[in-house]
Amino acid sequence: MVKLFALEPVINHYKGVIPDKAQGAILNAASNLSEPITTRGSLIQGYTKNAEAATKRLMINPTISLGIIQDKTTEMGTEARKEDLD
Repeated sequence: MVKLFALEPVINHYKGVIPDKAQGAILNAASNLSEPITTRGSLIQGYTKNAEAATKRLMINPTISLGIIQDKTTEMGTEARKEDLD
């Protein structure tokens, strides 16, 4: 993985300014927004259980998790798993 040295000051400033809870909310939102990609990649590769979990996360998190900033499905036992077409 390529390390982008130009972004290090931005990342360090972000970590210093944004509270941990807000960082977690941003991370959860980004994770939840990637679920359609995970679903699609899983279905194309025939990973139906992973596609089912991603779809469940996509349906539940935005409805009961204060928009997309919380991750209630992990608390319910459905872990986030990433899938792409690599």
